[in-house]
Amino acid sequence: DTFVFINKDANVDNILSILNEFHPSIKFTRKIEDNDKLEFLDVQVIRSSEQQCFETTIYRKPTFTGLLTSWNSYVPIQYKKASIVSMVNRALNICSTYKHLEDEFNEIRRIGLLNNYPLSFIDT
Repeated sequence: DTFVFINKDANVDNILSILNEFHPSIKFTRKIEDNDKLEFLDVQVIRSSEQQCFETTIYRKPTFTGLLTSWNSYVPIQYKKASIVSMVNRALNICSTYKHLEDEFNEIRRIGLLNNYPLSFIDT
């Protein structure tokens, strides 16, 4: 996957055509931002007009169900802990502002509670 910034005045179709001529097995596609937002892999890139910069936060596909290994399942506690820790690490690495990080921590709590995880376990 490749993420490319292109000047607004550039001919995107022409650039895409040139890129797709490099190798027959490699095909590039494009996605245009919607409401100053663009999803790339598991990251949502947000263009901030006021600050003339980009912010990033977690992106989940619409098909995301929020299901983790249930707290009530008979799997080692380390697996359950890893479910939460991996989401926290992902948030720490991707969220570019404290607001996005706070929102993501709240989402992690919601997902954990949905899967019957005790709040005290989620917050440790």
